[in-house]
Formats: sequence, C-alpha cells, structure tokens
Amino acid sequence: MIRFVTIALCAALAACSQTDLSRVRVAQGEAQGVVENGVRVFRSLPYAAAPVGELRFRGPRPAPSWEGVRDATAPGPMCVQNAEGADWGPWTGSFTTHGPISEDCLTLSVWTPARSRTARLPVMVWIPGGGLTDGGEASPIYDGQALARQGVIVVTINYRLNAFGMLAHPDIEPEEDGGRGNNPVRDAIAALQWVRDNIEAFGGDPARVTIVGQSAGGAIAYILLDAPQASGLFSAAILQSAPPGSELLPDRAAAEALSVQAGQALNARSAADLRSADAAAVLGLEQRFNLYVDGVLIRDPEFATPPYVNDVPIMTGITADELSFLQPNLSSHQRESARRGAEFAALYPASDEASARDASLRSTREAALVGLERWARATQGGAPAYMYLWTHTLPGQNADIYRAFHSAEVIYVFGSLARAPERPFTDADRDISARTVEYWANFIKTGDPNGTSGGAWPRADTETPVFMELGDHFAPLPPLPENVREYWNRSYDAEGAYQF
Repeated sequence: MIRFVTIALCAALAACSQTDLSRVRVAQGEAQGVVENGVRVFRSLPYAAAPVGELRFRGPRPAPSWEGVRDATAPGPMCVQNAEGADWGPWTGSFTTHGPISEDCLTLSVWTPARSRTARLPVMVWIPGGGLTDGGEASPIYDGQALARQGVIVVTINYRLNAFGMLAHPDIEPEEDGGRGNNPVRDAIAALQWVRDNIEAFGGDPARVTIVGQSAGGAIAYILLDAPQASGLFSAAILQSAPPGSELLPDRAAAEALSVQAGQALNARSAADLRSADAAAVLGLEQRFNLYVDGVLIRDPEFATPPYVNDVPIMTGITADELSFLQPNLSSHQRESARRGAEFAALYPASDEASARDASLRSTREAALVGLERWARATQGGAPAYMYLWTHTLPGQNADIYRAFHSAEVIYVFGSLARAPERPFTDADRDISARTVEYWANFIKTGDPNGTSGGAWPRADTETPVFMELGDHFAPLPPLPENVREYWNRSYDAEGAYQF
C-alpha cells in the first residue's frame, strides 16, 4: 500500500511539473517565468548570440543553448544608449530607459495567456521606437498584460542602436549577403525567426504573426514589408508614427564615409581595433548613424514603396501633434512661412505664440495626412490597408504644449496606464485605452480592426482614402479641405516627394 501511494504521489508530482505554467522549454533550453493575473510572462530570452567580441558590429548569430533552468522573471539589459542626462520632453519616466544597458542585449520577452502548446493564438511582435539611439523592450509601458487578456501573445524585442547597430565600416567583414550594418533590421529578422521556431511552445501560431512598430520601430517594420529575407515571418503589420516617404535614407557611400569618420575618431586602424574600442567611446561618437540603402536588406530610400514583397494587411497612422516636442513658436512658424510662400501663410496664419503653435502643428499634421493619402492610393490592389489619426492629449505636465505628441498613443495601445503613475489618468482615458486595445487585438487576430465597440473603421486603400480618428472620438474623419490637399499635393509633386 505504501509503495502504491508513493508511486501515485510521484506520478502526480510529475504531472504537476509538466503543467507548471511558469516554465517553458524553447530550442535553447528551459526557462522559469512568472504568472501574473493569469498571464504567463517570460522576460529576457536570448533570440541571438551576444554581439560582443568578434561579433560586435556583425549581423546576429543564432542564440546558444543554456544548461539548467534560465531565470526569465525580470527584464534584461537594454542595448547600449545614453540613459542619463537627456531632456526627455514629453516622454516621462515610464516611456524611457529602465535598468541596466549592455552590448549583450539581443533578448525578447513574451506574454502569453495560453495554457497549452496547442492554443494556436495570434502573435504580436513589438519593435519599439527611440530614433535608433535609445529605447528597448524594458520600458514600463510595454507591458503585454492587457493585449494578452484579449487572446494575443505579445513579444517585445530589443535591437542594437547607434554605432553598435549601424556602423558600416568597410574594414568590417561583410555578411554572406554582401551587406554591412543595418543591424536593427537584421536583429528584427532574427527575432522573427526565433518567434517562428519557438512560439508554439507558448501556445502561439507561427503563421499568424503581426509586426507592430512605432517611430524607428515603425520604420524597421516598413523595411520588413519589402525585405525578401523576412518573407513568411509575419502575416500583418501595424506601423505607428513612421509615415513612408517622410524621410530619405542615405546610400551606401554616405553610410561608409560616416563610418570611416567614426573609425578615425576611435583611432581604429582595423576591424580588430573597432571591436576592441571602449563601449563608452563608441556610444560617444559625434556621428549620428542611420539605416541606409544597401541594396540587400534596404532597397528603397523612402523605406518601402508599394507594392511590397510581403503583401500583408497594414494598419498605419500618426498622432495629431507629432512634432510638439520641438515646441514650435512664432519665429519658427514665420521662417517656415517665408520658406514656403504666401499660399502656406494664408492656409496657416499666425499672429502670436499660441496661434503659431496651433498653425505649426496643424500644418505638419495635414502635410503627413496628405502624404499618407498618396501612399494609400498606391496600395490599391494589394492587401487591405487601414489608416488612423490619434487625437487624444496624454494628461500630465505641459499637456497643453505637448498634446497628442509623438508616441502618445502607445500607452493606450498596450493598456498600460497603470505603469505611468505620474500621469493623472481618468476613467475617460481608461475607456479610450480599452477601445484601442480592442482595435489592435482584432487586427492582430484577423487583419481587420473592426468588430469592436469603438465604431466601424473603413479601409483606406481606395481612390479617396479615409482616416479613422482614434482617441477623442472613434469615427471616420471627414476629408481634409480641398485647398489643403491641393496645396500639399502640388508641393510634393514639385519637390519629388511621396512619389509612390
């Protein structure tokens, strides 16, 4: 009898061990996470080898296996960046870098509501913003709990920044495809490959992966739309505050010349010298690096002009006051009016500081909307496209100045308002966030944001594109005034901009 009870107890304990929701086994080994409010969370899992030593400035290599059980209960380091002394403007502490920084940073975190490997839930892969100079997946507002409770697995990633990610020095050995640098894009592809190979362990469906990027992360996501190397790794895309065509990327010659200047500043005479340079010296380089057209990963200086290699449903949009962090004033508006001429000045009149701020923010908003209209018409005949304008002011210090600033919508998308206790959120904010989370979750599940309590969202890939207002209202926006559209279309035609 005692032997029978012992055997039964051992069997029961083994069963419990096999169903321990705080543990997961991926290709590299077993990891111990946590269960928070019914959501399983696994932090700082390596998706690639540490890019240090001989791998500094090189493309990502496969993540190594580990022995024993890896602690996945806390965020790991963000990639090397200036985490101190910056004037963050509207971006308060919950938006900025937290915790340690390191070159060993190619990790991701996973939030999953699944209770078994067979759940086959849709997946969101978050590519954070930060201007390719700062940011990472450990920012407090990137909390996947709310989206996970909507039946979505959330994956947040780090990628390399600054020279660590974009040095294209000719002494660095090229990758097999002949390219150098552009490692933020290469890192994102490596993370997506890891998701493809491992997400079933978390109950995810590798055939239903939506890439979601904001600002610099949105630019990376646009590039992935037209990157053959990313084919089959995602089935939809959400692109926040990174309008295609709004920036022209440099070419290979310019990127290499900048990298040579950086090497000279580091007194580096070889690839070995570059790899052994002090990390603080590399971070402190005066050169400001960018992604560039290498003809391998990136082939279009406007990020990506449709039609795309990866033709998937797209949701894209901007905030109403993207450039409020620049704090435009009467002088800056007068300079812009002088540069653009009488028609611009008549469309956007200003006589004092307050009216100049309003006119400046409205002009940049309407210019971006017309550019997106041109992009949406160019996508006709492909997968569905949906566009939005975020209009809600994020409450907090200087809200009257910053308004719906660049990245103001992100905390509502994640439903993570509680992670920013410094901001006086109201029930209205919480309602806006709940509706926004629904839209994002629906799109991730189906490639269509509709089916929520927030109102019907029309497709934008038509001859007369329609924007959905999100935030203060949830309804299609009326068209821009015809004279505004005519002005910006004529300006873009004359400048050769937004030529999709």
